[in-house]
Amino acid sequence: MMEGKHRFNFETKEGVSTYNILGSKPLMCEDEIEYIESLLKPEYTIFEWGSGGSTIYFSKFVKKYISIESQLHWYRRSEEHTSEL
Repeated sequence: MMEGKHRFNFETKEGVSTYNILGSKPLMCEDEIEYIESLLKPEYTIFEWGSGGSTIYFSKFVKKYISIESQLHWYRRSEEHTSEL
């Protein structure tokens, strides 16, 4: 089980990484990011609902990353930043 802060505080930004749509870090606590990274392997295919910073960041760690997105603006932003991967 992960320890540490796992909720986003919109006022203080406490317990989470700096979010950047360019993929520097997803909107998660460092503990969560490290935990997910530890589970990913280069040969994996990942499936997720909803794209964004985590899509951009974690897709670098796996062979194939499939994301279902219903919001056109998020789809376009994610596609723009992952097309070269």
